Amino acid sequence: MAEVEAALAETSLTDDQKAEVEALRAEGEELHTAGEHAASIAKLNEAKEILGL
Repeated sequence: MAEVEAALAETSLTDDQKAEVEALRAEGEELHTAGEHAASIAKLNEAKEILGL
C-alpha cells in the first residue's frame, strides 16, 4: 500500500487513472483488514500496473 501511495504522489496520470488507483488502493486495504490477503494483493497489483510498477 505504501508503494502505491508513494508512486501515486510522483506520477503524472490522468485524473481518471488517479481515481482508479486510489479506489483500488482503498479496496486493497479493506480486503487486507478483512483478512482476505490474496484478494488484497490482487487489487494492489492492479493499481501498481496502472502506475507502471
